[in-house]
Amino acid sequence: MCGINGIFHLNNKQVDKNQLIKMRDILEHRGPDDFGIYIDKTIGLGHRRLSIIDTSAAGHQPFISDNGRYIIVFNGEIYNYQSFYPELKNKGIELKSGSDTEVLMKLYELYGMKMLDRLNGMFAFAIWDTLERKLTLCRDRVGVKPLYYCIYKSTLYFASEQKALFAAGVPISISQNGMEEYIYNRFVTGEETLFAEVKKLIPGHYKVI
Repeated sequence: MCGINGIFHLNNKQVDKNQLIKMRDILEHRGPDDFGIYIDKTIGLGHRRLSIIDTSAAGHQPFISDNGRYIIVFNGEIYNYQSFYPELKNKGIELKSGSDTEVLMKLYELYGMKMLDRLNGMFAFAIWDTLERKLTLCRDRVGVKPLYYCIYKSTLYFASEQKALFAAGVPISISQNGMEEYIYNRFVTGEETLFAEVKKLIPGHYKVI
């Protein structure tokens, strides 16, 4: 289990490092082994790491592609990541770590989101494209790993847990429809949650901002 979070200002505002770290560190229980941030003007990504696969520093996140174009924060595990080793080697790609995060990054560089159908695992991740200035959020098809987000005051916030959004300053406001559905079903369907400002990324979906 790891924790991911991010801030993406849609109005050219600069990311506040302290705000990003506050979001990240409220998720410390999800990843006590390592932590990191990435900031590029309007975008900020945070990560708390629980070291399981490749516990060395080579698995540090946010993970940056060799050419510097892509940055990823990843929570979960790709069970079949080693099965891609021969394919990547045949394409002349040399891996520098034993982490599934690096394999995921290489697959994204090669195939974009078309890679998803080939992944066997549980995951939530965010990838920032520095060239096209776009952020991609993704969640595994079963929804084992959580991913919450909201757009508040022209800023997109996302995190593994809702409380990280509140730590960033998103107001805690109960959703009337969400509460009624929870009382009736004991859960809230679709993108909705118990909180008016907060959505959850639906399992098996990705969103590009």
